[in-house]
Amino acid sequence: MTDWKEQARAAGVPVFPISIFWDDEAGKYQKKPLTQHGHKDASTDVDQFDWTEANGFGMPMGNGRYAIDADTYKEGHEVWDWFDEHGVTEETLVIKTVSGGEQFLFDLPEGYEDLRTRNNVVRGLDTRGAGGWIAFGEGYEVVNDVPRAMLPRAVCATLDKRVEATEFKTQMYDFGWNEPDDALKKRVGRLRMGNQKFDKAMGHGVNDRSAALSSIAYHLKRAGFKPHEYAAVVMCMSGNARAHVEEQPNEPERALQRAWENNSATTPPDPERMANFAKNVAEARGEKPEEIEITDFSIDALVNSDVRAAEPLIENLVSAHLTYLVGDPKAGKSFVAMQMAEAVSLGKALWGNHATKATRVLYFAPENGLQVTVERLRQMNLSGDVQFRFKDVNMGPLPETIEDLIELLSEECSKDPTIGCIVLDTLRWMSGPPVAMEGNAQDKDFAKLEPLQSWCVQTGIAVIAVAHTNKDPNGREGVRSQLSSVAGSNLIAGTVEGLVTVSRILDPETKAPTPYGMIQRMGRGFKDDDAIRVHFDKDEARFQQMTPAQVRMAEIVKNTRKNGSSRSDIVQILDEFPDGRRRSEVRVEVMRKRDVSAQAVNKAIGDLLMSGRVKLTTDADDVAWLTLTT
Repeated sequence: MTDWKEQARAAGVPVFPISIFWDDEAGKYQKKPLTQHGHKDASTDVDQFDWTEANGFGMPMGNGRYAIDADTYKEGHEVWDWFDEHGVTEETLVIKTVSGGEQFLFDLPEGYEDLRTRNNVVRGLDTRGAGGWIAFGEGYEVVNDVPRAMLPRAVCATLDKRVEATEFKTQMYDFGWNEPDDALKKRVGRLRMGNQKFDKAMGHGVNDRSAALSSIAYHLKRAGFKPHEYAAVVMCMSGNARAHVEEQPNEPERALQRAWENNSATTPPDPERMANFAKNVAEARGEKPEEIEITDFSIDALVNSDVRAAEPLIENLVSAHLTYLVGDPKAGKSFVAMQMAEAVSLGKALWGNHATKATRVLYFAPENGLQVTVERLRQMNLSGDVQFRFKDVNMGPLPETIEDLIELLSEECSKDPTIGCIVLDTLRWMSGPPVAMEGNAQDKDFAKLEPLQSWCVQTGIAVIAVAHTNKDPNGREGVRSQLSSVAGSNLIAGTVEGLVTVSRILDPETKAPTPYGMIQRMGRGFKDDDAIRVHFDKDEARFQQMTPAQVRMAEIVKNTRKNGSSRSDIVQILDEFPDGRRRSEVRVEVMRKRDVSAQAVNKAIGDLLMSGRVKLTTDADDVAWLTLTT
């Protein structure tokens, strides 16, 4: 067994213990620091750390050390072209990573000792410098054990973000990071008074500092503020957002610039361009837009006309045009989407719902990426005529607006007229940032869904758009029903042709999803909108329709966990009151905490009385009291 403490000591540089493990959910290896402050705790005194759970160690970069992280296992990488173009030698210390890539370690020349991290230099190549760290441990191997080479100054200059001249950065430097003048403070004050969300982001009402930084940028941009004013507001007036900026491995101005640019407002797509896109697809497919030759729009004439609604690809599940697939993070949306894609491409039934035809499916998976998707495909043993597209592998830059997305879809379908269905996993990744408007995520998605639905109708191509719902980690007790909350937005329910949600029963104690859940659906072309009770089979990594016996078992599991939680809550409450507490007060407190009925709490109390853990007494006023037994 490897003694990682001694291995770290032998490295002769500041280190800290880490855990290297495979993450089934993410489909990749993760590296977790085992110290309170991560790489900031690094030291050459390895004896101060607890190495019990460690299977490796981290090494901070900076102070003259630099690493080039080359993911050469990725298809289409540009690592060696970049090395050749910049004259970077491979004759240096090289570590093979647990994921299959290589880390090339270098010394830095004078003046560049604290060269910062640079991500996405080219496809498959990142760097780790000051503020970053690299890992070594179980699954890693030194494949070229030679002294570190010196990284050429010209390469350092290329990687140095500080020399990038951008309008944003120039304006901030012109401002000089000075305290905002009285006029700017007054403008910000007026905005805070009239905008509760901006005021919350400026203060400490947003726990996620990154979200605060982004929200401030969004509201200031809408109010007409300039980049240098945004920088001054964040750095001098909002401690919450500033703390996030200063924690970033990149220079503060880079973090600010990214937040500002990522909140660019999108504009409505041009109707003429949208029509041309649809026309090009129709021509490539050898079709002509259907012309409705109706002059009489009375009831009798319409009923006897030839107008027919397009058939769903899968009855009651995947509509003929736009289907909006929604669920919590980790609920299993991508698994559902891939099962839908397989069923559509094979023309086979899914969860008892008949498929009307088979057609080729184009699946965009920029969020999960190549490695995670491939691993899931193997787990699921999927088949069918489904073509995948991955960011930085076999597709260009991600669309930045809904118009860019529709242009991309039109190009793909014009090149391959056999495509009849497209999956966007997720819509957010495939259509740029939310539009500049107030409201929740579904409201903002509407501005993207309406033109997408129109494109589907004009081309006859179905789209399944995957989206996230509420990211509240606490969720609700039992089954989370997303359908009513999403459908509560008339914009969404009235725009998409099919609305499908996936939800899982949550464990009352841990809030983690259990294998049991349901698929809910509603749509203009759906004849059956009953919920589909499903069970996630971990061995096959698929959602299976539950049998009546499994449905009963799921209810037993849910109720058993609730009753067990109620009993533990009662014991915990009484433990704080040695002299006992009124039964009615205990019952109300547990009901509020667990959102369970009085009958459920009474049953839990009865179980504890029968077990002898709790005793029941009455006082002179005939009031029932509960007390823990010793």
